[in-house]
Amino acid sequence: MIGINDWNQLIDGIPSLGQLREEKPERFDEIISKETKRMQQMEQEFAELPLLSFLQTINTDGRVQEMHQTYLKLACLGEPGMEWVSRYWYYRNLMIFKNILACLTGQDEQVVIIYGLAHVHLLKQLLTESGEVNLLTLDDIMI
Repeated sequence: MIGINDWNQLIDGIPSLGQLREEKPERFDEIISKETKRMQQMEQEFAELPLLSFLQTINTDGRVQEMHQTYLKLACLGEPGMEWVSRYWYYRNLMIFKNILACLTGQDEQVVIIYGLAHVHLLKQLLTESGEVNLLTLDDIMI
């Protein structure tokens, strides 16, 4: 099994989440509050469901889209929001994508990638649109 390195580093000149909050505190708190409630719901589901059912529940297109929309909402918090999402969040996912491709060694190789739900939309898009891999989701392999 090969571990793929995450990339999560500070970049000079990119606003922090604290700076995004300073830009529009009420809207930022609203976005984070909604996300906190979503995480609490997922924690409850994790405690109540068998693991496979939990993974299928959280990986629905609707849930993945909701997670991605959180970042798009953060991008709407003025210039700092756009900078953070484009220069940090999208960059981070591009680095993860690059690291995944760098780990592949053969044409018929099969790998399983387990990543945080917030990353699923962008990683799925990048991997699919790259034309470098044949991407199967959990639903694809469970059917």
